[in-house]
Amino acid sequence: MTGSCGLASLLMVLRPEKRNLVPILASIFAKIEHIFNQKSDQMRDKVWQYALQYLLFSTVSDTEFGKKLESLLIKGFEYDYTDFMKPMVEMRVFQAHPRYKSLSKKLRQDHEVIKNLRQKEMNREWIINQIKVFKIDVELKILAYLFGAKFIPNWDNPDGTGSFYITKSDKKQITTLYSHIIEEKPVLLCREDHWVAVSNVYNNSRSYKIEYKDPSTGDTVIKPLKEFSLKDRFYVFEFSIELLEKSTNILRF
Repeated sequence: MTGSCGLASLLMVLRPEKRNLVPILASIFAKIEHIFNQKSDQMRDKVWQYALQYLLFSTVSDTEFGKKLESLLIKGFEYDYTDFMKPMVEMRVFQAHPRYKSLSKKLRQDHEVIKNLRQKEMNREWIINQIKVFKIDVELKILAYLFGAKFIPNWDNPDGTGSFYITKSDKKQITTLYSHIIEEKPVLLCREDHWVAVSNVYNNSRSYKIEYKDPSTGDTVIKPLKEFSLKDRFYVFEFSIELLEKSTNILRF
């Protein structure tokens, strides 16, 4: 599915089977399975993406579930969530609304008009439209957090994303990233306009090689560090059992 590489890669690093997330994903999808005419055990990878997209919608919805999600996310991201992350997701979500394209340019900038596009029942077209849209790091950070994976920011990155990047002049970035991957922390890699899931790293004393899984092809790729550019961004997360327990109480609504 075009544009779904972010959701697919996130699911890979979240390890649903190993971390017992399957019942949670099934519970989320159960709320919308009637609009897709399928059960959560059918075409499971696609169904899980539907569940994640519905969850993104819910974080900016005026529902009781949405308010509980917002409360959890504010505790995790504080002012970053209310001042930056939520408005960003809100705009991207409602740009996929079937009625959005019919709005004039002026009305598209009107927050109150966009706010009125909220629906308590997400429809099939809306969800599919948004799944096709390339996911930005903010959306994936939010979803990861809701499944018990805290983002670990790289404070040395000046671009504001908190990601790691490869540069020959900064050995600290490379060694820190290497240690995170060796510790089997979830790592997403954005290769300009395509997300993949980092699965391993190798160091043979001469050079590093990074292994990742490409959701669009299903291939496992191993590339020397020198083949990555400054545009490639690595996003590192850390699993938290305590966080997962808190979010599970909300997600299994």
